[in-house]
Amino acid sequence: NPEKCPSIIAHLGLFKEIMEARRENQNGRISFYDLHWPRKEAIFESGEKILVPRKCNIPTFLYTRERSYVMLATNIIKTSRLDMRYLSGLLNSSTIRFWLRYKGKMQGSNFQIDGEPLQNIPLAKPTKKAQASIGIIVELLQFNAKSLSVMSPVLESLLDACVMECYFRDHMAERDLLFLDDLAPNLEGYDSEANEVNQNEFLERLVSKLNSKESKFPDRFDRISTDSPELLAVIQEEGKV
Repeated sequence: NPEKCPSIIAHLGLFKEIMEARRENQNGRISFYDLHWPRKEAIFESGEKILVPRKCNIPTFLYTRERSYVMLATNIIKTSRLDMRYLSGLLNSSTIRFWLRYKGKMQGSNFQIDGEPLQNIPLAKPTKKAQASIGIIVELLQFNAKSLSVMSPVLESLLDACVMECYFRDHMAERDLLFLDDLAPNLEGYDSEANEVNQNEFLERLVSKLNSKESKFPDRFDRISTDSPELLAVIQEEGKV
C-alpha cells in the first residue's frame, strides 16, 4: 500500500520514467513502485525446496529444508508429486545434465536453467521405495560434503547409476547392471535425524559394504560404460561434471 510509505514512493518517483519502461509496467500489470516479478514469501520459508542458479557452467540443484531468501538469479523448486530428495538427485545426475545440454537452453558453454527447460525435463517416477533409496544417498552426499569426508566418489557413482536405472531399467537389466534392489537392504536403519557421529558411522559402513570384495557394485560401476558403449557410456561422458 503506497499510502503507508510515502517517503519511499517519493524517492522511487525520481526514477518513475525508468521504472515505467519495464515490461510488466508496459502491460499495465504493475505500478512504477511495484517489485518486478514478486514472489510469495512462503516459498522462501522453512520446508523442502530445491535451489538452482539460473545460469551456470555446471547445473547444481541443492536440496534444503532451511529458510532460503534468494534473488531472481536463483530458481526455487517445490513439489509434492515426488520425493524432493530424490528429485534433487535426479536433477544432479549425468542423465539430466546430458538432457539439459542437448534439449535445454545453452548460452555458449553455460546452462540456462530457467522455467522453460525446467518444466520440460522428462521426470522419471519410480516406486516410492526407489525414490526413498535415492533420497537417502542425496542426504548422505550432503552430509559427506559438510563433514569434508573423501567418500563422495562412490556415492556419486551410485547416485548416477541409480538415476540411470530409473530411465533405462530394461536396458540395464539385460546387462546385469541394476542397482536399486541390491542397494535397499544396505540403507535399512538410516536415520536422517541421527547425530553427526552416528551419521558418519552409517556412511562408513555403507561405503565399506559397497567397496567390499563380496559387493556386486564395483563390477557394475565398471561395466556401465563397457557393456553399454552406445547409450550409458555416452550419457556418462557428455553429462559428466
